[in-house]
Amino acid sequence: AALVYDELTNQRFVVPSEAGHIGFQPKNRAELRYLQNLWQKYPNASAEFALSGKHGFNNLMDKPLLAARAPKLARAVNTARQNDQPIGVVLSEFARLGKGSSKRMAQGILMQMGNMVGSLLRDYAVTFKATGGVYLTGSVSHGIGEYLAEHTGFNKRFVCEGAVHAEWLKDVPICLIDDPHIAVVGALALAKG
Repeated sequence: AALVYDELTNQRFVVPSEAGHIGFQPKNRAELRYLQNLWQKYPNASAEFALSGKHGFNNLMDKPLLAARAPKLARAVNTARQNDQPIGVVLSEFARLGKGSSKRMAQGILMQMGNMVGSLLRDYAVTFKATGGVYLTGSVSHGIGEYLAEHTGFNKRFVCEGAVHAEWLKDVPICLIDDPHIAVVGALALAKG
């Protein structure tokens, strides 16, 4: 959604969207291979299927490769799935505190996710001319948002040095909403009118 300010009426209004269902747009060969894998599952490989916490990590992780190269991480991911816990949090813990192949694998998965999310948010910011900032929430942001900003190419991909609007995007704040109940808070605010 976008929050739009109308200068004539001095009011803000929400423009809802289904922007998560736009097509996923790869920016390099690894992301193109990822898109090709997504096409095997989904006729329209959307940004949601590629990047959301619910689908993105499941689709991004090559399960046989993960089990073979990083068995400790694979076990922890499987346990999280069985307990309906966020996989991103498991990946973040291993990326920060893990050892060996499990640490490297978690860092690689998060690096790819951070890069892709940075690019997608750039596209949204340019589409809506988001001068007031971009607010990231949802399952990808919960537990890993700070990691993505600090340890991946997220910020670099958001600004995209040398591209049109890069100088403007340097000043666009990216805010992390980590309240897991934000949707309920928003619905309540709308209901109160």
